[in-house]
Amino acid sequence: MFNLNYNVSIEKNGNADIGDEKVDIGDEKVDIGFMENYLSYVKVNLPTKKKIKIVYLKFATHTIFSRTDIAELLEISPTSASVLVTKMYKAGLVEIVAGQGKGKYKFK
Repeated sequence: MFNLNYNVSIEKNGNADIGDEKVDIGDEKVDIGFMENYLSYVKVNLPTKKKIKIVYLKFATHTIFSRTDIAELLEISPTSASVLVTKMYKAGLVEIVAGQGKGKYKFK
C-alpha cells in the first residue's frame, strides 16, 4: 500500500514506513542580512525596526511566538507588543499560525 499524499509506503499493520534515516537539523544560523534588507523597504521608524530585528533574531523563521513572548523579550507592555505584531503583520513579515491557539505567529 502507498500513501499518495506523502509518498510514504504503509505497512500492513497500518503504520507508515519512515525508514531508519536520521534527520540533520543542524545548528542553522539566522540570516539577519535578509531581514535588514527587507526592513529597509518597510515604512516604520528606526526604534521599531530595531525591535523587529531583536524579535527576528530570537524567533527566526522556525519558531511560533505570541504577543506575550514579544512583550517578555522586549520588556514592553502587552499593548505595545500588540502594536508591534500588527505592524509586522501589515508589513508582510509574519503570518498567523492556525491550529496552535489564538494569537500565534511566525516569520515568513
